[in-house]
Amino acid sequence: SHDGFLSLNLACDVFIDGIAWSGGMTTLEALQCGLIPLTVPGLQMRTRHTHAIVHALGLPELSVTSLDEWLALALQLGQDLELRQQLAERIQEALPSLWRKAEPIEDFNHWLAQLW
Repeated sequence: SHDGFLSLNLACDVFIDGIAWSGGMTTLEALQCGLIPLTVPGLQMRTRHTHAIVHALGLPELSVTSLDEWLALALQLGQDLELRQQLAERIQEALPSLWRKAEPIEDFNHWLAQLW
């Protein structure tokens, strides 16, 4: 259930984005629960949502290029409370700018205008 999903997020410290399928909405919900998202972007757009989100937040270090890096960073964050707290603070400071970004709406509007 959605409530169960949110409860699970609230019990965690880190959101590990799925391989070959990116969260998008799931990542946004995890951010609202205070989680730190980690991702490895793939070649398809669907694997790059979390990658785009962490870059928009100014945290490109949370998007790594290999599974080995992904696992190492997940382990590091799981063991380093101070690092998790620092990243969580940076995320909370950056979230308002993520919610207020006009570029996606402007780009979508431009795309729609091209259809006519």
